[in-house]
Order: sequence, then C-alpha cells, then structure tokens
Amino acid sequence: MKVNLLALISAAILLWPGRVHAQVNIYMSGAASVKDVIYRTLTNYYGANLTSKNLDNASKPGSANRLTFAGQMNALFGNQTVNVFISYSGSGPAIQSLTQNTPVTFFASATQGVTNLISAPVDVGFSIVFQKDYPYPTPVLSDYTYGATPTLFVKSPLAPANLTNFTSQQLRLISANGSAPQSVFNGNPADTNVLYWIMRDIGAATRIISAKEAGYTGTQLAYAYSTNSSSWVLDSVGQPTWPLIVNMLTNNYGPCMSFITPPDGGSIQPQNFLRFNGFFPFNGTFSTATNDYSPVINGQYTCWGYEHVMTKPNPPTDISTFV
Repeated sequence: MKVNLLALISAAILLWPGRVHAQVNIYMSGAASVKDVIYRTLTNYYGANLTSKNLDNASKPGSANRLTFAGQMNALFGNQTVNVFISYSGSGPAIQSLTQNTPVTFFASATQGVTNLISAPVDVGFSIVFQKDYPYPTPVLSDYTYGATPTLFVKSPLAPANLTNFTSQQLRLISANGSAPQSVFNGNPADTNVLYWIMRDIGAATRIISAKEAGYTGTQLAYAYSTNSSSWVLDSVGQPTWPLIVNMLTNNYGPCMSFITPPDGGSIQPQNFLRFNGFFPFNGTFSTATNDYSPVINGQYTCWGYEHVMTKPNPPTDISTFV
C-alpha cells in the first residue's frame, strides 16, 4: 500500500492543536486623545474573556499610556487567544510606523506590573489628524473616520482667576513667543507678570489642530518648568508625554496654560478649563465618564479633529477583521 506523504502532512497540519488555537497579536499606537474610548471598546470586545491586562496606570485605566491585553474575542476570533499591545506614542509616530515600519515600544506581558518591553511596527494606528498632516505620504494608508475629539484648553492654579476665555489671536501670540504678559489675557495693563505656554512635541496631533485652528503657521515656542533650576526654561521642541504637561498644569510652579486631551481632563479642576473663542466644547462640568459635546456637534466649538483608524494598505486578515 502506497502512502501519500503530502496528504498525511496536510492532515497533520489541520489537526495540529497549535493551528486551532493560534494566537492573534495586534500592535496598536497613536493619539492619546482617544485612549479612554479605546480602553472601553477593547474591554467590551473581550467581555468576560479578558484573562489579563497590564497597564502603566492601573488606578486610571482609561488614562494609561502603555497597556497589553490577553484573552478571547469570541465574536471576532472564536477561541483563539488575542493579545493586544498598545502604546500611545502620538498620531505622528503611529503614522510613521505604519508607513516606514519604524518600531514602537510595548509592554511584552499582559501580567500587571511586568515592565519588560518589546518593540514592533504598528498594525493599527489611531490619529486625530489626516495622514497628509505628517511628512509620511507613502504608502497611502487605509483610513476609517469614526468620530471627533475636541482639544481642551486649560490653565494652572496660579494663572489669573479672571482668565476664563482664550482666543485665536491670543493663541497665535503666545505660540510665537512661548509666553506673554498676563495683561494680554486679563485686560489689566498694570499686570506685567508672565504667563507661560506649555506645548506637546510635534508627534501630538493636538498641537497641529490647535495651530491650524488659530491660523498659525510659524515656529511654535513654549516653556517648561525645570525642577533642577526651579525656573521656567525655553522649550522649542515640546514635551514628549502628556503626564509631563499635566504635572506643570496642576502644580504651583507658576502661571501657565496649554492644550490637553479629553482623557487628561480629569486631572484639571473645573475652574481651570478655558473657553476657546467664547465656548467650552462641553455643556456643564467636564466629566471623565461622559460629556455633552453639543457645542462641538453644533459648530460653536471649533477646535477639534476627526478620529481615524489607520492600517497599512491590504492588511492581513486578522487586522482587517479586527478593524
């Protein structure tokens, strides 16, 4: 009796348990502006089958910047284990990774507290600007627009109490100089104290959105507080993470202001949110759980960006299924 070796090998592959229970690995990165939404969405997809998760901010999961999940998404992948690696490096680095295969750093393990890292190119990117807003034009990415997110403007506790509104003209002025006399903002000519502008680096799409909304196209300047010298120093590049900005906005380092993302708004006292051109992006008091964004929807608040999910052209089946 002759045996068809190829048929036996094929049958063995089909019956091999590793094939039936193959793991799905998905690497995600992008805008921190959507990290609270992404966290809720992913935990809903896993449901009761989320077996473990590792967050760098376990006390505020929706604000975590680096996190890894493991479990099953039965509706999408049946009984396969799905590992999702997330690092919110900013819209720019995510788009760069999708177009140039540059690596992003993730938690290697889904076990809480394990800080070993791995690096990999991004499979799914989140952005609040378009690909054309960064210098990575090719290949043209698959781009799915699904919502909108506002940019929030806030001030520090030591900023003038009567600073409640921020205009496009004031944004152009302080972006060009990195600081401005407080009299520009409170209308008191005798107030010569300085108000400092804090800025994220160019990887943050929020920086691009705020500058475009104000019609500012020049070099952007800012300041950052140095705890080493206990003084404000010029920062022409911008800060690499949102926690650094929130730290300066919530401590009594001096009068300052900046833009932040909605997930970081929970660290700001209600009285320190600023109207932009006369409007808040939300009605009532800001909430980390849910907000009435009618001013954005109705066109009163204009500093916002579309939310995008991006992948490489013709992604693998697992990625297209997930997206």
